[in-house]
Amino acid sequence: MQIVRGIDPTGNGIDETRIEQLVRGFYAKIRVHERLGPIFAERIADDDWESHLNRMMDFWSSLMLTTGRYSGRPMPLHLALKSVRPEDFDIWLKLFEETALSMGGESFAAAFMDKARRVATSFKYAMFFDPAEIAPRPAGSA
Repeated sequence: MQIVRGIDPTGNGIDETRIEQLVRGFYAKIRVHERLGPIFAERIADDDWESHLNRMMDFWSSLMLTTGRYSGRPMPLHLALKSVRPEDFDIWLKLFEETALSMGGESFAAAFMDKARRVATSFKYAMFFDPAEIAPRPAGSA
């Protein structure tokens, strides 16, 4: 199968315009959310939101349409966020899915959510994984 960059490989109506609508709608919800709003506000100044939104549009364009527009390194920025808790990723995913569903229905949302869950899982593991929690117990211990 040949991948054509900038074309929706899922056939779910994903294009740059809809990505922009999704990103703007999602972050509008984030900014007013009682838990996530303050986390984002402490890192993104009011006058820098447009820059953040543009970066996120590039990110989702690269993920969904393989455009290659995003070339950042988001993990170090997220690792620096000390106020984030593991359960915040569930809130993030819920708001993202609500936004995607309201915009484009189930197949549209499902295409995005597949990627969003992978992103959330990788960030959550990087930020909170503790190998000691899964270390085998010595033989004979309860």
